[in-house]
Amino acid sequence: MTSVTQVCLACPTKIHFKEGGEVHQGDLLVTIDPRPYQATVDRLQAELGSARARVELARGEAKRAEGLAATKAISTDTYETRSKAAVQAEEAENSLVNLGRERERLGFLAEAERSASEAVALARQRYADGIADYLSVLDAERTLLNLQDQLVSAETVRATSLISVYKAFAAGAAVSR
Repeated sequence: MTSVTQVCLACPTKIHFKEGGEVHQGDLLVTIDPRPYQATVDRLQAELGSARARVELARGEAKRAEGLAATKAISTDTYETRSKAAVQAEEAENSLVNLGRERERLGFLAEAERSASEAVALARQRYADGIADYLSVLDAERTLLNLQDQLVSAETVRATSLISVYKAFAAGAAVSR
Protein backbone atom coordinates (compact mmCIF):
# COMPACT_ATOMS: atom_id res chain seq x y z
CA MET A 1 0.00 0.00 0.00
CA THR A 2 1.27 3.48 -0.90
CA SER A 3 0.57 6.52 1.21
CA VAL A 4 -0.23 9.70 -0.69
CA THR A 5 0.20 13.05 1.01
CA GLN A 6 -0.32 16.43 -0.54
CA VAL A 7 2.38 19.04 -0.28
CA CYS A 8 0.77 22.40 -0.72
CA LEU A 9 2.53 25.72 -1.15
CA ALA A 10 -0.67 27.68 -1.60
CA CYS A 11 -3.31 25.67 0.24
CA PRO A 12 -6.87 26.57 -0.70
CA THR A 13 -9.06 27.60 2.22
CA LYS A 14 -12.23 27.92 0.16
CA ILE A 15 -13.28 26.80 -3.30
CA HIS A 16 -15.72 29.18 -4.96
CA PHE A 17 -16.99 26.99 -7.81
CA LYS A 18 -18.73 23.66 -8.21
CA GLU A 19 -17.05 20.93 -10.20
CA GLY A 20 -18.52 20.87 -13.68
CA GLY A 21 -20.08 24.29 -13.13
CA GLU A 22 -19.65 27.23 -15.45
CA VAL A 23 -17.00 29.82 -14.66
CA HIS A 24 -16.36 33.15 -16.31
CA GLN A 25 -13.27 35.26 -16.78
CA GLY A 26 -12.61 37.20 -13.59
CA ASP A 27 -14.57 34.81 -11.34
CA LEU A 28 -12.93 34.05 -8.00
CA LEU A 29 -12.12 30.34 -8.08
CA VAL A 30 -10.24 29.66 -4.86
CA THR A 31 -9.06 31.49 -1.79
CA ILE A 32 -5.63 30.46 -0.57
CA ASP A 33 -4.32 30.57 2.98
CA PRO A 34 -2.34 33.83 3.23
CA ARG A 35 -0.55 32.95 6.50
CA PRO A 36 2.56 31.35 4.92
CA TYR A 37 3.19 34.52 2.94
CA GLN A 38 2.19 37.14 5.52
CA ALA A 39 5.42 36.87 7.53
CA THR A 40 7.42 37.43 4.36
CA VAL A 41 5.29 40.40 3.37
CA ASP A 42 5.62 41.89 6.86
CA ARG A 43 9.40 41.46 6.89
CA LEU A 44 9.80 42.98 3.42
CA GLN A 45 7.59 45.92 4.40
CA ALA A 46 9.74 46.49 7.50
CA GLU A 47 12.91 46.36 5.39
CA LEU A 48 11.38 48.80 2.95
CA GLY A 49 10.43 51.17 5.78
CA SER A 50 13.95 50.99 7.15
CA ALA A 51 15.40 51.59 3.70
CA ARG A 52 13.18 54.61 3.16
CA ALA A 53 14.16 56.06 6.55
CA ARG A 54 17.88 55.75 5.78
CA VAL A 55 17.41 57.26 2.35
CA GLU A 56 15.44 60.18 3.79
CA LEU A 57 18.18 60.75 6.37
CA ALA A 58 20.85 60.79 3.66
CA ARG A 59 18.73 63.11 1.50
CA GLY A 60 18.24 65.45 4.45
CA GLU A 61 21.97 65.57 5.08
CA ALA A 62 22.58 66.25 1.38
CA LYS A 63 20.00 69.06 1.39
CA ARG A 64 21.56 70.64 4.50
CA ALA A 65 24.95 70.33 2.85
CA GLU A 66 23.59 72.12 -0.22
CA GLY A 67 22.50 75.07 1.89
CA LEU A 68 25.80 75.12 3.75
CA ALA A 69 27.75 74.92 0.49
CA ALA A 70 25.77 77.86 -0.92
CA THR A 71 26.86 80.00 2.05
CA LYS A 72 30.40 78.60 1.84
CA ALA A 73 30.04 77.14 5.36
CA ILE A 74 31.33 73.81 4.01
CA SER A 75 33.56 72.95 1.10
CA THR A 76 32.29 71.86 -2.28
CA ASP A 77 33.99 68.50 -1.70
CA THR A 78 32.02 67.95 1.52
CA TYR A 79 28.80 68.86 -0.26
CA GLU A 80 29.54 66.46 -3.12
CA THR A 81 30.45 63.72 -0.65
CA ARG A 82 27.13 64.07 1.17
CA SER A 83 25.21 64.16 -2.11
CA LYS A 84 26.95 61.02 -3.30
CA ALA A 85 26.30 59.38 0.07
CA ALA A 86 22.56 60.01 -0.36
CA VAL A 87 22.57 58.40 -3.80
CA GLN A 88 24.64 55.48 -2.53
CA ALA A 89 22.32 54.94 0.45
CA GLU A 90 19.35 54.76 -1.88
CA GLU A 91 21.12 52.30 -4.19
CA ALA A 92 22.28 50.15 -1.27
CA GLU A 93 18.81 49.97 0.25
CA ASN A 94 17.20 49.15 -3.10
CA SER A 95 19.76 46.41 -3.60
CA LEU A 96 19.07 44.98 -0.15
CA VAL A 97 15.33 44.94 -0.73
CA ASN A 98 15.81 43.23 -4.11
CA LEU A 99 18.13 40.66 -2.55
CA GLY A 100 15.56 39.90 0.16
CA ARG A 101 12.84 39.41 -2.43
CA GLU A 102 15.02 37.07 -4.46
CA ARG A 103 15.92 35.02 -1.38
CA GLU A 104 12.24 34.57 -0.58
CA ARG A 105 11.50 33.64 -4.19
CA LEU A 106 14.32 31.08 -4.11
CA GLY A 107 12.86 29.55 -0.97
CA PHE A 108 9.43 29.17 -2.55
CA LEU A 109 10.90 27.74 -5.75
CA ALA A 110 13.06 25.26 -3.82
CA GLU A 111 9.99 24.05 -1.93
CA ALA A 112 8.03 23.80 -5.18
CA GLU A 113 10.88 21.79 -6.73
CA ARG A 114 10.86 19.36 -3.78
CA SER A 115 7.11 18.96 -4.19
CA ALA A 116 7.48 18.42 -7.94
CA SER A 117 10.16 15.77 -7.33
CA GLU A 118 7.77 13.95 -5.04
CA ALA A 119 5.05 14.27 -7.69
CA VAL A 120 7.37 12.71 -10.30
CA ALA A 121 8.13 9.79 -7.99
CA LEU A 122 4.44 9.33 -7.30
CA ALA A 123 3.55 9.53 -11.02
CA ARG A 124 6.21 6.93 -11.84
CA GLN A 125 4.91 4.65 -9.08
CA ARG A 126 1.32 5.06 -10.31
CA TYR A 127 2.47 4.25 -13.86
CA ALA A 128 4.37 1.19 -12.64
CA ASP A 129 1.29 0.03 -10.74
CA GLY A 130 -0.85 0.49 -13.86
CA ILE A 131 -2.99 3.19 -12.26
CA ALA A 132 -1.94 6.06 -14.52
CA ASP A 133 -0.76 6.49 -18.08
CA TYR A 134 2.73 7.60 -19.07
CA LEU A 135 1.45 11.03 -20.03
CA SER A 136 1.01 11.83 -16.32
CA VAL A 137 4.68 10.88 -15.76
CA LEU A 138 5.77 13.14 -18.61
CA ASP A 139 3.61 15.97 -17.32
CA ALA A 140 5.09 15.66 -13.82
CA GLU A 141 8.61 15.59 -15.26
CA ARG A 142 7.90 18.64 -17.41
CA THR A 143 6.68 20.52 -14.34
CA LEU A 144 9.80 19.50 -12.41
CA LEU A 145 12.12 20.58 -15.23
CA ASN A 146 10.28 23.90 -15.54
CA LEU A 147 10.72 24.53 -11.81
CA GLN A 148 14.39 23.55 -11.96
CA ASP A 149 14.86 26.01 -14.81
CA GLN A 150 13.13 28.75 -12.79
CA LEU A 151 15.31 27.86 -9.80
CA VAL A 152 18.51 28.28 -11.84
CA SER A 153 17.26 31.60 -13.23
CA ALA A 154 16.31 32.78 -9.74
CA GLU A 155 19.73 31.81 -8.42
CA THR A 156 21.32 33.89 -11.18
CA VAL A 157 19.13 36.87 -10.29
CA ARG A 158 19.98 36.40 -6.58
CA ALA A 159 23.70 36.36 -7.36
CA THR A 160 23.32 39.50 -9.46
CA SER A 161 21.39 41.15 -6.62
CA LEU A 162 24.12 40.19 -4.17
CA ILE A 163 26.74 41.73 -6.45
CA SER A 164 24.64 44.91 -6.58
CA VAL A 165 24.58 45.00 -2.78
CA TYR A 166 28.37 44.61 -2.60
CA LYS A 167 28.88 47.30 -5.24
CA ALA A 168 26.50 49.72 -3.52
CA PHE A 169 28.15 49.25 -0.13
CA ALA A 170 31.64 49.47 -1.61
CA ALA A 171 30.72 52.68 -3.40
CA GLY A 172 29.16 54.03 -0.20
CA ALA A 173 32.31 53.17 1.77
CA ALA A 174 34.44 54.94 -0.84
CA VAL A 175 32.21 58.04 -0.64
CA SER A 176 32.33 58.17 3.16
CA ARG A 177 36.17 58.14 3.31
